[in-house]
Amino acid sequence: MQKNIYIVLFCFGFLLGSVQSQTINLIFTAQDSITMDPVSLDSVMVHNITASCDTVIYGPSPSLLLVYPTVVDEYMQGRNDQLNILPPFPNPSHGTAYFEITLQEPGPVEVSLFNISGVILHKCHLNLQAGLHLFKVESSENTILFLRASTVSYSSTVKLINIGNGSSGNMISYMAYKQMVQKSESYSDYFVFSPGDQLSYTSAQQGYYWDNIIDIPLDDTVYNFILNPVIDGWYIIGASTAYQELNKNSMMQITRNEITQQTDSNLFELYIPVIAGDEGFNIVEVAGSSLTTYGPDTDFLTVLFGLEGEPLIPFQRGSYTESINPFTVPFDGMYHVAIYNQTRKVVVVPVHWGMIGAATYNLWNSSVPMIGSPFDLFTMSWTIDSIDLMNGEWKYRYSDGWKVFLDTTVNLGGGITGVSVNANLGESVDSLVPGGNNIVNNLPGIYTSTLEYILGSGYQASLTFIDSLQVTPWTGVICDAVGPGISSDNPSAIPDPSSWNWGNRIIADNGGVPSSIGNLYTWTWTSIILEAYEGFKLRTLNGLPSPVNNMYFDAGYLDLNVAASAPEIIDGGPPNHNLIATVKASYTIVLHIDAANNNEREIIITMD
Repeated sequence: MQKNIYIVLFCFGFLLGSVQSQTINLIFTAQDSITMDPVSLDSVMVHNITASCDTVIYGPSPSLLLVYPTVVDEYMQGRNDQLNILPPFPNPSHGTAYFEITLQEPGPVEVSLFNISGVILHKCHLNLQAGLHLFKVESSENTILFLRASTVSYSSTVKLINIGNGSSGNMISYMAYKQMVQKSESYSDYFVFSPGDQLSYTSAQQGYYWDNIIDIPLDDTVYNFILNPVIDGWYIIGASTAYQELNKNSMMQITRNEITQQTDSNLFELYIPVIAGDEGFNIVEVAGSSLTTYGPDTDFLTVLFGLEGEPLIPFQRGSYTESINPFTVPFDGMYHVAIYNQTRKVVVVPVHWGMIGAATYNLWNSSVPMIGSPFDLFTMSWTIDSIDLMNGEWKYRYSDGWKVFLDTTVNLGGGITGVSVNANLGESVDSLVPGGNNIVNNLPGIYTSTLEYILGSGYQASLTFIDSLQVTPWTGVICDAVGPGISSDNPSAIPDPSSWNWGNRIIADNGGVPSSIGNLYTWTWTSIILEAYEGFKLRTLNGLPSPVNNMYFDAGYLDLNVAASAPEIIDGGPPNHNLIATVKASYTIVLHIDAANNNEREIIITMD
């Protein structure tokens, strides 16, 4: 049977004579998003965003009749009580509900939950400031319950129907505080409405996610909720997140074990913005009609210095256990939350994105930091307005880490131990994958790089080309080969005239200057005799800055393309890593410098 709730808005019009009124009738229905069959609602919370007040109406197809005056703009909002406990939502509850208390003056307040027999199930005492306070109530009782708020002089009680078992007991938790909106110099616990107000409608029905519609009603309207049935899985919910109840957007996703880079059905993760403070969040497991709430165990602690490859900032790691105690974070921001349900391990890591790789000016040494947007519970972004990208590979990674371990000892079989999640995104700008292959940049240039996150949709990236990249001009730069490994049997060899004073020197072919194809520069030494087991290197002429571009270098074994070179060429070892030939013979030496790839060097030495 449809239940109508009539909201009458009083005003001062009776002082002026007769008052004309108008009405708007709001009707709420619902459908299953898969079958499109009608769904009976438990309740709908109607929140007047403009006036900051709300009311709850009940199903299965509830309606709300708004009656508002047309003579004056201001109206009384209801009685001015010192203490009021507002109707809980959802009601009927399936184990968990939320309610608010309005308090006109600061002071001690007792909040209690008791059953129809008067037995107190839970009680808490708080010192509250004046304003509006949000609470959460959880109960394992399947019965009619009552919530009471009391001060020394005032008391207020509301009824709560609990038709489903909650966690493992009865609990009232303080969630948040906000100031009340004042209008006509009085506070109100009544729902009020005037034309132009923006209303929010939130549905509640067992077995379905909550759904929300926002509108400015001007005429009679039927609102139809399209509900997504709750899916079995792991969810993050809590007052410090965007969702205080189950929502598909806060469902954790199966992800890769970084150690194997294979998907692990026991490993779940979610990136989610979290507000700092005591309210925090819990991890909830949904299995059919069973809901289990988890919080931090006693070994869940802050890690100041992680293992090799982990983020270079403090983060939290440990075990989770069945509990309504929340996980909390030290500051507002984006967090990476991951669990491994085989050993009940969890990590909570602050996320600060950057770019790293051979295509960036920091190479693979450290990340180029991206600037984060202001904190938001639903969407955040990170941007570099102008970054030089060379030809080469790169990735997004957060907090200067590659991975985060959940368990270092678990045996996965086949000699593989440990479970970790990726702290990087790769594959391609258009299709990001945690731990994916390196992203390849084929067009050197100056770019604007943006990484955007939308809760429920994940990460989307974009690279916007701004301008061509000014690459190093190597044309005309003379290079030589130098060292005792350069045999004096070479007709063009001379004793090294530089300050190095190291063996012999031979200038490259073509007067020592390179040939070039695009941004790839090549120096060649054709048929050079190398002494056995003597070191040599390649460098800008005499090891000095070139007058052409003021750049200089010396290159040794670390720049050798070993696979493309003769096996007779070996490493002279640290600290200089000289090139060494194990056989005296004639060799051809080729030096490449890719100016568009951060001046990457490659040496290839083949035996003639």
